[in-house]
Amino acid sequence: MNPKTLQYLMGHSDIGVTLNTYTHLGLEDTEDELKRMEELKSARKELDRTKGKNDFRENVPGN
Repeated sequence: MNPKTLQYLMGHSDIGVTLNTYTHLGLEDTEDELKRMEELKSARKELDRTKGKNDFRENVPGN
């Protein structure tokens, strides 16, 4: 959940209270985030590699 949303729901005036109370990170959480970053990096590389190849406007007559 978005920390600011949680802050609002819990009625905390300071985001620090919310973050210190409801966020507990461990090694598994860190590994998951690193995997997501690698997936994003791979997706960006693939997008850059194929950029324009799948652009439907390129195949439309008159464009």
